[in-house]
Amino acid sequence: MAVDNQTHGTDTLCYPTWKEPYTGHFVPYHKQVPNRTALKHYENLKYLTFMHQRGTTREKLQASKELAICEKKLQRCYIHVNFSNEQFLEDKKPIDKNWSQP
Repeated sequence: MAVDNQTHGTDTLCYPTWKEPYTGHFVPYHKQVPNRTALKHYENLKYLTFMHQRGTTREKLQASKELAICEKKLQRCYIHVNFSNEQFLEDKKPIDKNWSQP
């Protein structure tokens, strides 16, 4: 999704903090792949947490706003009927490994 920072006057890290009309392709609920989406949001969570801890004051403020959005999106994935927690735990290991390196 293209983010127009000039119009909204803010820099986003992962998620826009303003409402935009949905322009994507609708996927029926039973055909959605929540594990793939959860991994994307989980990696965003790691990045936003990092920015919240080590970013500039402006980045920390923006990260705190986006962390709430990210956690909400992750929760939606976790409760999806097609979500597999065992698969997610296995698939997130490389992400955890990448973010644990100094």
